[in-house]
Amino acid sequence: MRLEIEALKNFPYYYLLKICIDFGYSKIVKCINVVCIIINSSTLFIQVYYVQQHFNKELIFKYGCGMALTIYTIASISVEFLIEKNAKNLVNDATAFVWPVDFCGEKVKKLILKRATVMNKICYFMSAWFALMGIIMLPVWGDHSEWLLCDLLSKEYFETRWKILYFACSCFSFPVVAFSSIRIPGILLCTILQTHMQIILINQKLNQISEQMGNLNNIKLVDDKCYQKRIFEDLRLCVSHHGKIKKWLNKFLKLVQSIMPLYIILGCLNFISLLFFASDGLQNASNILKARLCVVLIVCCLVLSMFAEAGQALSDETSGVFDTLLTCPWYLWDKNNKKVLSIFLSNSFQPDSISVAGITLNYDFAVALLKTSSSYALVLYNMKN
Repeated sequence: MRLEIEALKNFPYYYLLKICIDFGYSKIVKCINVVCIIINSSTLFIQVYYVQQHFNKELIFKYGCGMALTIYTIASISVEFLIEKNAKNLVNDATAFVWPVDFCGEKVKKLILKRATVMNKICYFMSAWFALMGIIMLPVWGDHSEWLLCDLLSKEYFETRWKILYFACSCFSFPVVAFSSIRIPGILLCTILQTHMQIILINQKLNQISEQMGNLNNIKLVDDKCYQKRIFEDLRLCVSHHGKIKKWLNKFLKLVQSIMPLYIILGCLNFISLLFFASDGLQNASNILKARLCVVLIVCCLVLSMFAEAGQALSDETSGVFDTLLTCPWYLWDKNNKKVLSIFLSNSFQPDSISVAGITLNYDFAVALLKTSSSYALVLYNMKN
């Protein structure tokens, strides 16, 4: 196991695996997540009970946003526990077949690392917003009674010592919530980036087949057995690796498809509630609430963009192999090599995508979700006013 993990250390996005998998599933973090689930579940039950006892439209409109975010938090952390075994197995399986960054030479390695540098900067930028959310949500900057019902209840019904306990729980849970918000999309994005790197290596290996042949107009190469054997070995290597990637991706896609409906439903509900609250409840809100809501909205958009980017990149990158194969000098290959090429083309013709119930995770999905959420938020705004 230790030797296999070494294979991933040259992976440009290895830090994402360390943060989202190794650190995220460490014993300490798992214990913290359990405590966070208990805290958020308790506050949610208290809020639901209070709303049931004092049910009115204004109460739902004012505090529904906070309750929706709490439900999303509980669901997100719970999903992390449910997929732990599968996520670790996927990482372990990947170590058995991934090509190292320098598999196709130093030139290709520099190309991959150059692309990785840009993506790493984007990841750092996104992580900064999640860290900012964990900080700005701390109660030291002001309470959450304007949009979280539990804060209001703690003021009215809790004694001093219970208020201190609630304050401590809030300080404890918000950073955990911020970290949990980035973990699932982080694991998804990391997986797609790893697939992207392997596809680049396959494409570069196929390009090297053409570059190493010299004069592509030399028809005598068709009868050159050494040439044909070298082509066959390179093609077989690429076909074998591509097949392993496809098999590994199928396991990954099944895992994503199992949790995708939950995230679509909760994500849509949270966007609706946030957009409604932003349009209706900020007129008389404090500055700290405006800042918090702005950060939360940005973080939600970043989560959505990470999911959409991962789905779109998967479709774009897996279709790249087919395009590269079409440029190969197949007219200089013998019958066996042409047969291998035809098999390779058929296996790579259909790009992979993350789809469930007719919904495909890509840029169009992200735009459609924002449009739908905005429409329903406008409906709620008109209902209230």
